[in-house]
Amino acid sequence: MYATRFGWELLHGPIPEGMEVCHHCDNPICHNPEHWFLGTHKDNMDDMIAKGRSGVTKLSDQDVVDVRLAYRHPYPQLANDLARRYEMSPDYLRDVGKGRARRQATMVGLEAITVN
Repeated sequence: MYATRFGWELLHGPIPEGMEVCHHCDNPICHNPEHWFLGTHKDNMDDMIAKGRSGVTKLSDQDVVDVRLAYRHPYPQLANDLARRYEMSPDYLRDVGKGRARRQATMVGLEAITVN
């Protein structure tokens, strides 16, 4: 169970079937209950579109290079540190860092980064 769902249920009780805990702040790692609201998946997607977040990545190709380099460093930054820096999901940034996401990013030097 996600922390936001757990937190919602602690504060408000069970989440009705078909509902999601959405974030007014659009930061999935936020755990501030004042930023949460319930909505359907469609409500959440409509909110995303209304805020201009659909189909546009927040990471530039240079950001992808930086994230991948952070994962190659002998003491890589933790995904949570990167998530705070880029205000994105740690899971997504871990996938970027390991080359499982943003494979299409091309930039001079990026193709030289071999992800283990």
